[in-house]
Amino acid sequence: GIINSENTEDVCFWQTLKVGALKTNEFNAAPETTATGYALSADGYFEYLDVDWHAYTGATKTDGYGFNPTGVDTQASGVVWSVLKYTDDEYVLIIRNKDKSIYTELAIPSYSAGHKTWLTGYSFYAPYDYRYGKAEKAGDTSFSQSLTAYNPTLTQTDYNKIKTMVVDHGITGTGVNGFAGLTSVETIVYPNGLSGKGEYKFIGSTAVRNVIWCHTDDAGNPVSHLSEFKKISDANQSLFDLRGMKNLSYRALLRVCRSAENVVFPTSFSQANTVEYLFTDTPALKRVWVDDDSVPDAGVVDLSKTNIQSLSKNAFDFKTGSIVHTVNLPSTVTTISGAKALGDGLSINFICNEAVAKVIIAYAESSNGSTANNISVNGTPIAQLKGN
Repeated sequence: GIINSENTEDVCFWQTLKVGALKTNEFNAAPETTATGYALSADGYFEYLDVDWHAYTGATKTDGYGFNPTGVDTQASGVVWSVLKYTDDEYVLIIRNKDKSIYTELAIPSYSAGHKTWLTGYSFYAPYDYRYGKAEKAGDTSFSQSLTAYNPTLTQTDYNKIKTMVVDHGITGTGVNGFAGLTSVETIVYPNGLSGKGEYKFIGSTAVRNVIWCHTDDAGNPVSHLSEFKKISDANQSLFDLRGMKNLSYRALLRVCRSAENVVFPTSFSQANTVEYLFTDTPALKRVWVDDDSVPDAGVVDLSKTNIQSLSKNAFDFKTGSIVHTVNLPSTVTTISGAKALGDGLSINFICNEAVAKVIIAYAESSNGSTANNISVNGTPIAQLKGN
């Protein structure tokens, strides 16, 4: 509330910061600089750093995977990244649209140069990242290309202390890779209606446990996180609450989100017909369901109320250690193709209608079917169904 007090309706700030009982009369931005040195400034009962975001420039679209910037704008964009010291070992990052900037969509650009996987090509980082202004080739940190950064960047040590990320309501959307690669951030707080368009939304965010939909009820009162889910909240389990996001894509949405345990989806997605790498390498996953559905038992992924049409490679490749034993599929599924679409040797029972069961059997009999040898369909082992 202090750092964005002009927006009294800002629920995200108040709910996140009020527990700290912060006391200060002034919040000053750090001076603009091209240097990497900085200091968290003490003020009252907490310490902070303000970073004015300077947009990447010269962007060229590449196959829809991002863009290749050629520089950084000399003028501040109006979007500010505020890093607050909560404890000596835990910082809170707040992204706010301070000056009603035209940059309302968070975009962390990447350049794949013909490579269509998240493991290759270049990555360009967000302003709070200790690598901001550099392009690094995945797997080869000796390769870098410097772009002038007009604000201080965090050290790697301080970057790794960011455990909570709060998105201000002045930020209305995120692009491709919007919350990707977060290996220290454990909690993300986002405002109602945040656009999640673009693929690979949380890919590689191995540390993220909670994605909190910060919203109010019809009377304007803040809704306590997990209030609808006492069945799981009492056990201190994590929750990816994505119900407040719009225009989400299934593609690689949770790939390598190894700390995700409970996931609730909104009722609609922007690309409902394509499910690829959705749950790849999510061994901690306990249950998945859709808004307005009941919370399933542990080990159940219930997608029966979605309108998924096509399952593609690695869609349910949860990896060894997963406790998922049941996947409920909607009647809208018409095609299954690609390697490991139904997992990779895991014993999963797929619950579905007769038409979808025939699609599963056809897949099991295809060239990719060997990875589905241990599955069942409506309780019957696939081995008994093949050839019928």
